[in-house]
Amino acid sequence: MGRMRRRHDLIALVLALCVGCGSGRGGHTDGGEDADLPDGDTDGDSDGDADTDADTDADGDGEIGDPCGDDGDCSERLRCFLGLCRRECGVGDYCPRPGACLLSENLCVGCTVDTDCRGGGQQTCDPTTYSCADVAIEDPVIGVMYHQWWTPGRWIGDRGNYVYEPVLGHYDNTDPEVVRQHGEWAELAGINTWVLDTWITDRDDAWVVPNTAAVMDEADRRGLRYFFLVDGWFEFEGSDGGSDAFAIASRVNAKLGPHFDRPGYLHADGRPVVFFWAAWGHPCEAFDAIRAGIEGTMGPIFLTGNNGDPSCWDRMMEYNPYTSLETTYDGQIRRQEDLWSGMEERGFPWAPTAMPGYDDTHVREGNPPIPLDADFFARSLRTALQYNQYAPPWLFVCSWSEWHEGSNIEPSTDFPDPLVFLDTMHDELDAAGWL
Repeated sequence: MGRMRRRHDLIALVLALCVGCGSGRGGHTDGGEDADLPDGDTDGDSDGDADTDADTDADGDGEIGDPCGDDGDCSERLRCFLGLCRRECGVGDYCPRPGACLLSENLCVGCTVDTDCRGGGQQTCDPTTYSCADVAIEDPVIGVMYHQWWTPGRWIGDRGNYVYEPVLGHYDNTDPEVVRQHGEWAELAGINTWVLDTWITDRDDAWVVPNTAAVMDEADRRGLRYFFLVDGWFEFEGSDGGSDAFAIASRVNAKLGPHFDRPGYLHADGRPVVFFWAAWGHPCEAFDAIRAGIEGTMGPIFLTGNNGDPSCWDRMMEYNPYTSLETTYDGQIRRQEDLWSGMEERGFPWAPTAMPGYDDTHVREGNPPIPLDADFFARSLRTALQYNQYAPPWLFVCSWSEWHEGSNIEPSTDFPDPLVFLDTMHDELDAAGWL
């Protein structure tokens, strides 16, 4: 009831702020065809096993997943194991997920190892029943890329450099009331962490210092966590054409390091988290040198990044999974499935990022737009949440307020329900057991 009352209050605020809402873009999702099935169950029979043949829906006794006392209770091609009729299998045989072949018995079971179960640390394989069991997700990081660079002078005209119109208008990120509202909305969606896009270039200090301080102050007050996405680091080149590790590390130490001990700053394994984005094409040696320069002054850090080589990082992260090579929602989802399944197979710690859309046509040319869409956002979240991660699990969304690139889930007047993306995120997280 508390959440519903708070949502009603927020809707009232949105309606008060929103003039001309409802131009009609976007929609909401009901969680998909499988939303009402129990965790670990894909066939609707509540046994945690997937039906494997078209005839398994028959009403007769002894089909896959039916209770049994011995093999005689099962149909001719099935065997009884741990009280259920099972399909036979062998090396190389396919048992649909959730499911795997238990080679010691040559039977399809619910699982043999944890990775056969739902990802994100949501389930573990019970070795006594070979079935997936729900586990409590402890302290997940549910983050959003937060761009705190907005000042009145950054907004250009009527959508001159942004695609969607904010409910809060052309706001200033130093305004405590704006950041307070962002905090309320973030909590409504289930977000507990802001990834603060923070430039280390000297020319940006005029907005970085006051804007970042205002956001961190509100996050500390509210109990939200945050950490820095290091931006602009790639502008510092060494004499050999590579990155100037000393210049980068010294600026991180001076500009960002003093905040590592703030109450809300995120630590992993006892170390402050630092994310270097746009790391493509830079070798691990460059980031090894940057890490050494930071740690020599600030102590150990938890370094994350996305240059494609997981050995560079304590945990792999992606800022945004968008690709300009795919022009449809289905194509973008295929791209994300390739990304996350590839990271899972590597066996290194990693974290996925979901997206609601992408449209940077008001600031640059060449990237086909993917308009904001709540159904697509729900699919993107489900795609990210289905893969196994390292504990505690991390999930990110790009973005909260990158209005330049039309990837924002912050409420916009362009939708009949300005809170649609926040509700979509909450519903998907709740269905996955993250809340």
